[in-house]
Amino acid sequence: ITPEYKGKIKVHIRDKDGKGNCIGVVRNGRTRILEAERDGSYLVFELDEPSEFTVLHKRGSGWKIAGIIMLALGILIIICILVKKKLEPDESSDDLKDKNDEKSKKEKVKEAE
Repeated sequence: ITPEYKGKIKVHIRDKDGKGNCIGVVRNGRTRILEAERDGSYLVFELDEPSEFTVLHKRGSGWKIAGIIMLALGILIIICILVKKKLEPDESSDDLKDKNDEKSKKEKVKEAE
């Protein structure tokens, strides 16, 4: 005698990799995706009736990777700007050099006379 059970079945399945985040349930040859909650190293979900299922891995959003790349590029640009400013000679020191050159030229002209 097999007892009949009506109601939801709560399933706890161990996810060894820890990368699973949803469940694929196969019914009548079609796969349906169920969301699962993580409880430590287990995924927990409910079924309406006994079914075949598998742990699935949803692909992560490309926005995270794009955000990290944009942040890295921003930091690189800031570093380049700071290094460029540090390597550029100051305009004020150029003005002083020009004035000193003019004074030395005037002194040489006076000495020559």
